[in-house]
Amino acid sequence: GKMIYIGMTLSRTKEGYEIGQKEYLDAINVDEGKLKGGRLNGSLIDPPEEEEIRKDYVPLMQKCMGVVGWVACTIPSISFLFGELSRWSLKLSAEKVEGTVRLLMHVKSIEAPLRFTAYENPKLCIFYDGSYTLHKYEGRVRME
Repeated sequence: GKMIYIGMTLSRTKEGYEIGQKEYLDAINVDEGKLKGGRLNGSLIDPPEEEEIRKDYVPLMQKCMGVVGWVACTIPSISFLFGELSRWSLKLSAEKVEGTVRLLMHVKSIEAPLRFTAYENPKLCIFYDGSYTLHKYEGRVRME
């Protein structure tokens, strides 16, 4: 069987269960023609200069961060960059917005479902969210 909950698809397989977001991500269109070009790089987590800040990007950034944050639930490898970029949701530069859109494009290209299979001797696993600031060692930390 298959269940869909707010963009997440839960499927039962012969081996166990899969949780993915392929259909959700496929429904999101990104116009790559509007991007300046280039790649994600380390400067993306640095604070923007005052003259770079653009308040008119806030609605777009909030929309993108909502999508990327939801997708980070099933693709933990993007959690750290999501956390760092979300720090700048209200203090934006064009670089931060473009980096977020590029992260979204990257996620669309790597999306694969989480697979859960049965174990005869299960162990308790705790997941810590990587959404904290690297510079100050603080932020949103949660356990699931």
